[in-house]
Amino acid sequence: MLESYVACERCWSRKRITTSARSQVVPTKQSANVLTVAAPPTSVEHARQVAIEHHAFCPDLVTQAMESFDEYVNDLVGNDLWWFWWD
Repeated sequence: MLESYVACERCWSRKRITTSARSQVVPTKQSANVLTVAAPPTSVEHARQVAIEHHAFCPDLVTQAMESFDEYVNDLVGNDLWWFWWD
């Protein structure tokens, strides 16, 4: 799973959603990882773009951690830690 995670981070970096040179994958346990982000979204519009890709990669983020997609979007604005986990 870590390989897929790193591949997604590289894709986000190419799209200028994250900055790979300043981001770091931090494995926490087998089913979860954290990505530290040096340049998190600063607007709701940018955060929505990021959230769409996060949800496609890891649907548990919205279905288990937040009450709505919009809540997740708002949580991403200025957030420099992105959690991903799979059950």
